[in-house]
This record gives sequence, structure tokens and C-alpha cells, in this order.
Amino acid sequence: MIRINLFPRERRPRRRISPFVQRMILVGLLTAIIVGGGLGYLYYRQKVQVGLLEREKIQIEEQKKGLLKRKQEVAKLTEEIRKTRERLDIINQLLKTRKTWVYVVDEVVDLLPSGVWLGTLQLQPADVQINGSAFSNLLVSQLMDNLSLSPYFDLPELTSTIRSVVGGREVVTFRIRTRMKL
Repeated sequence: MIRINLFPRERRPRRRISPFVQRMILVGLLTAIIVGGGLGYLYYRQKVQVGLLEREKIQIEEQKKGLLKRKQEVAKLTEEIRKTRERLDIINQLLKTRKTWVYVVDEVVDLLPSGVWLGTLQLQPADVQINGSAFSNLLVSQLMDNLSLSPYFDLPELTSTIRSVVGGREVVTFRIRTRMKL
């Protein structure tokens, strides 16, 4: 049969929701609240992590800029050190060469026996040529022995000797070539 309710709305009896449905609605609402809260927490946590990572990224970028400046300074200093070392090497080579020639000339003077004098002394990078005069061949031989025992010279070679008279005295003009020990 058809039921028709003619009571005004205010007086009509309310439909009651069964307790099972009420529980199900309550469980659904609680589940929605819990899931919403969990998702909200995850969203908040993600936002915090993104913020921390952004700050860390900014700090790393600042450190990177600082390190790039330092890298440029290090490269500039390394280049200056390299140029300075090149200059020092050139200066040391010049000083070594200058000292070597000074020591060679000093050594030749020390090796000259009494009665031998030099006419010319030609110094080349590897060879030394000595032209001079002596009162005898024995003095020339002694000079050659002295040259062979010297730490600066190696393999002295007598290339020529000529006897002549100078100021009434007989002298021997000689030419010696030797190698320098470098």
C-alpha cells in the first residue's frame, strides 16, 4: 500500500538512521580524518625537507662561488710560481756559467808552473784553447800534467810547439786544447 504522510514537515517523524549506518559513517569520517591528517603530515614534512634542501643548495652555491674564487687565486699563484721558477732557473744557469768561467780561469792560473806564461786563453762552452810560451818543453809537459789532474779539464792535447828566441832567450811557444768537465 501507498503511504502518504499528510503531516506538515515539522511534525513529520524523522527517519532514523540505523546504528550500523551511523557507525559506518563515523568510521568513514574517522578514516577520512586520519588519512587527511597523515597526508597533511606528509605534505608538511615534504615542505620542510624541500626548504632544508633549498637552504643547503644556497649554501653549497655560495661555497662553490668561494671555491671558484680560491681556485682562480691558486691558478694565478701557481702560474706566478712557475714563472718565478723559470726566472730562477735562468738566473742559476747564468750564475753557474759565470762561476764556471771564473773558476776555469782561476784554475788555469793556479796550474801554470813558474816559467810559463799565457798568450791567449779561449773559452768555449766545451773546449778551452791555451796559447802561451814557456822556457822549456819540460814546463809545457808539466802544465799538461797539471791540466790532466784538474777537476775542470779532461784530455789535454798538445796541438803545436814552436821553438823561438825572444830577448836573447830560447822559448817554446805552445798551443794546448782541452775539454772542460761540466
